[in-house]
Amino acid sequence: MAWTRRATGPTTGFARRTRAANRAAVGPVRSLGTVAYGVPHVALDAAGRALVAWNARGPGAQPNVGLATAQGTGAALGTPAVFDAGGFSQTSPIPALVRGAPLVLFTRQIPTTTGAPAEAAAANPATGEATVLGPAGGIGAPAVAQPDEGIVVAWAARGGGAAVSALP
Repeated sequence: MAWTRRATGPTTGFARRTRAANRAAVGPVRSLGTVAYGVPHVALDAAGRALVAWNARGPGAQPNVGLATAQGTGAALGTPAVFDAGGFSQTSPIPALVRGAPLVLFTRQIPTTTGAPAEAAAANPATGEATVLGPAGGIGAPAVAQPDEGIVVAWAARGGGAAVSALP
């Protein structure tokens, strides 16, 4: 589970691993660091791997939004790492583990000479390298489902309705 706490300074994120069913929590509470807005989201896989993703920096007028992730197995999460989301505005990132590989899904706006259209993107949290999934109608958080081996991502489509992308 993950949550945020606002004290006198910046909002700080926290995470704690839990077990399935009605059992005690696993591992100590772990500080994730600064959360710029939104809340951290957690993905778990059957092998016990965890990926937590959150907004670490932004939004702003300049392309300065940073996403952060922490990965781990068992009861511990590794050191958080921040990467550039590429844009000046984006939603709370949604983490996923696809066959053990980490993936961060989000929508973002990138300024162009004709405006700032939104797009859905998937990023490798280790490198920050992002792949555009398609145009978006806004920066609402994408929905993620993980049937069997792949992943299905849905987001608000430009012009109305929903856009869907299936990733292997």
